[in-house]
Amino acid sequence: MSVAFARVRRVVRGRLPVAVGVVTLAVACALVDLDAGAVAFFAAKTAESLTMARGP
Repeated sequence: MSVAFARVRRVVRGRLPVAVGVVTLAVACALVDLDAGAVAFFAAKTAESLTMARGP
């Protein structure tokens, strides 16, 4: 396994929980009929909080 491939794999693993959280939230918001602005706002806030919780 090359160094670049290992790095890409590590980054993807680190970002996967954030992506899953944002997609889950967007689907939940869509199911309760929130408008697109609310979905975008809550998705952005969820991504921000998940990223901040992980640290640098």
